[in-house]
Amino acid sequence: MSNLNNWLNFLSWAEGTLRPEGRGYDIQFGGGKFDYTRPGHPDQVIHGGRVSSAAAGAYQFMPSTWQDLVDDYLGEGDMSPERQDQAAIILGRQRGVDFTKDPISKETIAKLAPTWASLPTVNNESFYPNQTVKTHKEIDEYLKGTLAQGASTPPTAPPPVPAEEKQDDSLLELIQRFNPLEILKGLTNRDESSAAPRQREVVYEDDPATARALQKLESDQGQVLDVIAALKPGNEVQRVGAGMQQQINAIRNAFGDVKSVI
Repeated sequence: MSNLNNWLNFLSWAEGTLRPEGRGYDIQFGGGKFDYTRPGHPDQVIHGGRVSSAAAGAYQFMPSTWQDLVDDYLGEGDMSPERQDQAAIILGRQRGVDFTKDPISKETIAKLAPTWASLPTVNNESFYPNQTVKTHKEIDEYLKGTLAQGASTPPTAPPPVPAEEKQDDSLLELIQRFNPLEILKGLTNRDESSAAPRQREVVYEDDPATARALQKLESDQGQVLDVIAALKPGNEVQRVGAGMQQQINAIRNAFGDVKSVI
């Protein structure tokens, strides 16, 4: 099993959604089910004794977290297994952990503790107060059991998710549907004050919001190519990347000349 799938299974296990048949992409907080083929997050608060939560999916995304990922990376759509996996990969990299190559260790797990409350800090406690957390001992036992299973590990996702050997192609198809024009349209409609400052900016004299949108677009392209690079040969990365760059260039041309400043 790949390092990526080991990480995704581990996160699903820590969040209580890993089942014998695979990761529970349709599980809500408390164990109920939702239809991940419907658009958007179910955004339904479930009351479970001392704790209430609207978390949903294999990695228990909160509605606000999912919406941020939709706005910044994924675009509008459902919570399909492919999109949930891609979202988890992005959240990991935001915390400095690359699921395609970094090991599952106390140090990497602690980096993810602010994102997933079930993961322990180096002090073996949740990053958040009054949260149930997997202990280092429980994690060690899980990892030993996973290694012992070896090739007999069950499929990592229930139907209709493709089998692992087809996962690369399904994710590639998802990435190839990346639509810079739609992302640009969404970004230019957002509040300018929410845009994070960048070290290098492309400036449009009459439309700074569009400049920031294009800069963000190119950043998203880099994120997508990072995922492709971990899954496909270099020539495929170049082909998909070139297509994205052509779309970005067409958008740039539609907005006229640009000047760059440091």
